[in-house]
Amino acid sequence: MPIFRARKLIVHQFSAKLNAGKSALESIPWIVVFRAIIYLIFFRSKIAMQLITELLNTAKQRSANKNLPYAGELSPQEAFDILRQDGNAVLIDVRSQAELDLVGRVPNAIHIEWAFYPGMIANADFTAQLQSLAIQDKTIIFMCRTGGRSHNAAVVAQQLGYNQAYNMLEGFEGEANAAKQRTLINGWKHANLPWTN
Repeated sequence: MPIFRARKLIVHQFSAKLNAGKSALESIPWIVVFRAIIYLIFFRSKIAMQLITELLNTAKQRSANKNLPYAGELSPQEAFDILRQDGNAVLIDVRSQAELDLVGRVPNAIHIEWAFYPGMIANADFTAQLQSLAIQDKTIIFMCRTGGRSHNAAVVAQQLGYNQAYNMLEGFEGEANAAKQRTLINGWKHANLPWTN
């Protein structure tokens, strides 16, 4: 039977069942629906894993190009995509509490201050606080205002044996322009990624 005639027959049978008072779902065997759902779940999962792998490989290449000691560097959008797709990834915000209160924060991010405001006094308990989280086997993305403190945090994490430590480039606020204003050039907020006060 030619494909066109077969397609026409299926459409006719489907229309007849609908006209007979049956819904579209009632006319489809449950096993077909079940298989389609399983396929979609598997297919989506496979695509997500491919995306995560590509993003992490790009980040690792950036790190290798700069001869950095930690796993890699991610853009804010890449970090967001990984966090959204990979339940094994965590975002650690190393900004001061004052920055979170005044500038904003990323929902569900873990907060460990790298330094305390005012005076930006180093947090002597940073390593202990990081180790207390029991996340050594996870993909860890460090974030700060512009990428400097998060770089330092990723270096420390690597020294502690965290092999999947990443620095988020640009940070939450991004570079300052000539007028010393942030969030206008790059960064998490500039990319319109989720944040709250």
